[in-house]
Amino acid sequence: MAKELSLSVAILCGGEYTRAKTDINKCFIEIRNKPFILHIMEQFERAGYTTFVLCRGTSGTLTALRDARRQLGPKFLVCYGDTILPDLNIADFVAQWYWSNMPVAVAEIGGIDAGVSGFTGRVLDMVPDSETSLVALHEELRTARLVHHYDAPGVWQEVGSPNAIANAKLMLK
Repeated sequence: MAKELSLSVAILCGGEYTRAKTDINKCFIEIRNKPFILHIMEQFERAGYTTFVLCRGTSGTLTALRDARRQLGPKFLVCYGDTILPDLNIADFVAQWYWSNMPVAVAEIGGIDAGVSGFTGRVLDMVPDSETSLVALHEELRTARLVHHYDAPGVWQEVGSPNAIANAKLMLK
């Protein structure tokens, strides 16, 4: 499984940030004296993942991943740039995904996508090119029973609103 450590991490950094009531991308909101995205990257680095591809597409999350396909490689991790799962054991997530033999894994809390996934690149084409949302791909993959569901511990923290930003400042140390 040592080869799995070479997985790259796609961080989805696009999207509107009107709810956050800030002029900067949510990924770069300062939490505990550093941009939020650095908290995310440090969590993955602690698990041994050091290759990051920042994906910012103006036409959807799935489009952003498709555009970054060459940089990501055949198998990669994906996380939302405005969400962190501080209690997620990334090494365990990847190990369980690897042993499941499924093309996709999704970390979930209470059955809800918690913002971290593992993908085999070939699944990016399972929905038409006109589909730009990662949500649609997730639905297609679930219907086809191609997803390993990983029960993540704890809670996730996002920075999509002023209240959530305040909570992130309390949660992340």
